[in-house]
Amino acid sequence: MRLYTRYLLHIAILSMLFAGCSQRVDISTLAPAKVPSIAKARRIAVVPFKNDRVGLSGEITALLASQSVDLKPYFTVLSRQNLNKVIAEQKLQSSQLVDTRTATKIGELIGAQALVTGDIGMQNATSRRYYQNKQECLNFSKDGSRCLLWRFYTVTCHVTKATLLANINIVNVQTGSIIYSDALLKNYSGDSCHRRYPFDTSRRVLSKAQALNMLSLQIAREFVSDLTPHYVHFKVKLLDDIEIDTTDKQSDALKNALLFIKVNRLHKARMILQRLMFELHGKSYVVAYDLGVVNEALGRLKDAQELYHQADHLVNKPIPALDVAIVRISELIRQKKIAQSQLDE
Repeated sequence: MRLYTRYLLHIAILSMLFAGCSQRVDISTLAPAKVPSIAKARRIAVVPFKNDRVGLSGEITALLASQSVDLKPYFTVLSRQNLNKVIAEQKLQSSQLVDTRTATKIGELIGAQALVTGDIGMQNATSRRYYQNKQECLNFSKDGSRCLLWRFYTVTCHVTKATLLANINIVNVQTGSIIYSDALLKNYSGDSCHRRYPFDTSRRVLSKAQALNMLSLQIAREFVSDLTPHYVHFKVKLLDDIEIDTTDKQSDALKNALLFIKVNRLHKARMILQRLMFELHGKSYVVAYDLGVVNEALGRLKDAQELYHQADHLVNKPIPALDVAIVRISELIRQKKIAQSQLDE
């Protein structure tokens, strides 16, 4: 899933590079889960992780329970209370829960199809402070060229560094096989006297506990996002100048369509562009392309693909935005098909 997200980011960057000051439209499309086999094992439970002093397993449980696609829950998360009851009855320690055979046994007892196990491999946080000498001018000369009065002072700087490493596995209860295994590492570094960004005026630094909790949540979110089909968002440029001779009325029609797109009236813009395509006998690649983008934004990917190819037949030289669109739409159609099959499992 991360590879696909990077692919879409690359496409979005290309679109922005070719866009200049042109108008753009928001695209939202369904992307598949990175772990496709979880689609067949969505009745899931999370056992307490070994050495979990940051509550990572609890955060993963809560996030899994909240995952939905098109307002429909994606996972059935089994009760933590029932899970703990089984663990207590079996007299198991947290160190034993990492074992695949033990996890399979627990999963069978509670009726789970998949079991998430793990351990915290590294948890470290430190805080310190140091002092920094500062100066500021209290009074400038009339022409502002030199300082007449300086103030010298010392500030206390606070530094927090934290590292969290989690080893997480998913066991298929029916087969006993591991369908996911990864080590997720996150770091935090905060310095109240060092701005991370040029315009960052915040001097707030997290405490050690806050930093570890933040890293735990980051790991939980990254892990759960790998398991769930989800929507990704990016922007695509529109073309605003018809390349063939048109009447003033036809030129105004394109401008009006772009205005409707700007206020998110995509269906209205689609009607105007379809009428304009008919009037121009389908001879403008600009209109075909813009209509394709609108269809893509509306989720009509096949229609968008046909229009992009129609536009491509009308050009005699490469059009960067169109070239990107043709590659992008084929990948979006393929990925949406995979995501839909995961939802239908």
